[in-house]
Amino acid sequence: VGEAVDNGSTVAIYWPDSLAVGIPLDDLLEIGGISSAYFINDAGSIVGESLNEDGFMQAVVWPVNGGSYDPPIALEEIDDDQVASVAFGVNADGYIVGEAELADGTIVGVLWISTGNVVAIDNASAQAINNTLTGADPLVVGQNTPGFNNGRATVWNAGHTEDFQEIFEDEYSFALGVSDSGHIVGVVNGQAFVAVPVDD
Repeated sequence: VGEAVDNGSTVAIYWPDSLAVGIPLDDLLEIGGISSAYFINDAGSIVGESLNEDGFMQAVVWPVNGGSYDPPIALEEIDDDQVASVAFGVNADGYIVGEAELADGTIVGVLWISTGNVVAIDNASAQAINNTLTGADPLVVGQNTPGFNNGRATVWNAGHTEDFQEIFEDEYSFALGVSDSGHIVGVVNGQAFVAVPVDD
């Protein structure tokens, strides 16, 4: 999944395989609006963002329907001060992660739970979520204090927060992905890293 330019507008695209021609996905406005797709899970659900009727980008999910996709569903806003949102990842249980921007410019991490609940993570950006292998709560990774020079790669699990300050000290870092086995990948000061889980 990704995006392409069509008639001057950026549109979300789905490629069924590496040799296939990209298939444009519908947007919220259904009139050739702007959209981008960022992640697809094993079940085929796609998440990303689309321009809404208020003129802001909003987090969306494109539900798979057989071999095609239904129109996008706008994900719930965290509060009335939200002016934009984007979804970056979705796991097998339909839990979606991303971020929202508030009217004052604050970035808030967001976890949209498949039951309809929305969890806000203050002063953070949630980038990826894994599938758990043992029935435990999934790991969510991203960055705390996003947009600042002291932003740090962070992992959230069942309400517990742990950043990478002890490892990277005051270096700027960002976690971008997490495997089902808990391996975390990201960037620290422009260099890629992988964090390997260890037994306590």
